[in-house]
Amino acid sequence: MTVFAASIPQRLTPQETMGRNDLCWCRSGRKWKHCHQDRDKQHRRDINELLNAIGQEQARGYCAHPDASKGTCSGGPTDAHTIQKEGGLRAIAEQGHVVSSKKGAFGIGRNDGEIIPVPDGIGNASTFPGFCNSHDAMFSPAEQKVVPLSREVAFLLSYRSIGAREKFEAICRGPSTYEEGLKEKRRGETYAS
Repeated sequence: MTVFAASIPQRLTPQETMGRNDLCWCRSGRKWKHCHQDRDKQHRRDINELLNAIGQEQARGYCAHPDASKGTCSGGPTDAHTIQKEGGLRAIAEQGHVVSSKKGAFGIGRNDGEIIPVPDGIGNASTFPGFCNSHDAMFSPAEQKVVPLSREVAFLLSYRSIGAREKFEAICRGPSTYEEGLKEKRRGETYAS
């Protein structure tokens, strides 16, 4: 078995009935009585409602710097680019826009579950609210029109991308882990659907 194959989670198997105190089939770690029991009686949430909640959580922002605190941070989170605006984005842009699957993902409720990439301005593309004004300044060597290839720049670009990933995972660890998201999406549905 390859490392990749070992990392693929086993398929979830919804169960209509379980022991009330058994761990839920969705792998949330909660008891079935507090998780999926009676889900068909719950208010059904629309996919757009879920996407709006994710967008609002992403917009709240916090500084992802390891030394972030009230004493070391200034201002709210800035919109940090995981791909530098003046370097990579501008190079691939057409009339100031790039194609964004991230922005397209927020339209799946309108597109019957299909992610349709859409144009996004380079000022907004590949951004996340990741670092405060003070800590975002450390990335300035990597934000020049011509970026020198150095270990420092490679580290900064990698670090910012890791910060974006951590931010996304923190949102997912909230009320919307993959399994929780499935549960929320299916809330109000019968087990046959």
